[in-house]
Amino acid sequence: MKKIRFSALFILILFTGSAASQEIRVTLKEAIQHAYNNDPNIAKINYNIDAQESNIRARYGNLFPDLKFSTGWTRSNQVLKGGSINQNGITIPVPETNETSDNFSLSLRSDVTLFDGMTSYDQIDLAKLTKKQYQLQLKKQKQDIAVKIIADYVTVLKLQQVVKINEATLADSRAQLERIKIFVEVGRRTMSDVYQQDVVVAQNELAVEQAKIM
Repeated sequence: MKKIRFSALFILILFTGSAASQEIRVTLKEAIQHAYNNDPNIAKINYNIDAQESNIRARYGNLFPDLKFSTGWTRSNQVLKGGSINQNGITIPVPETNETSDNFSLSLRSDVTLFDGMTSYDQIDLAKLTKKQYQLQLKKQKQDIAVKIIADYVTVLKLQQVVKINEATLADSRAQLERIKIFVEVGRRTMSDVYQQDVVVAQNELAVEQAKIM
């Protein structure tokens, strides 16, 4: 019994235009991976898995204290004109002053939820469960694609074998036709036998052509 090794080459026919075609040989594994990379359902499921990963990280982040840090800076300038003051009959001159002051501020605030009725943990569990469901969907989608490609591959192999068998049958019928013609020449067969074998050859030729276009 002949065993089929799926590491064998898999032939993809790419049609470019109405008549031209190009043969590309890839392994069965490469063909399956190519199908994975171009399947829109797989792309969508992977996006959903990544979204749930971000959701889980965000939910865990909510369990930690919320720290807020802020700084501030202000500058003020005060100018006093000069003059004089009279104290006990004595005039005292007052010089002009120009004062600038800088004020810095620093604040740190921390908020933490002490208890929310386990809502945060429930949301984390739900996000994990949703992610698991998407992962199962991804696995099934990949399995379905792989099974279909392998089935198509086996079908191609079977059709190739059918063509070979039909071609061998056609060759035998043509050889039989030539033998009958020789027998007719020596009087051992009649033209009726030739006509009958012509029909058999025509049927076998049709079977070969039909197998090639399946």
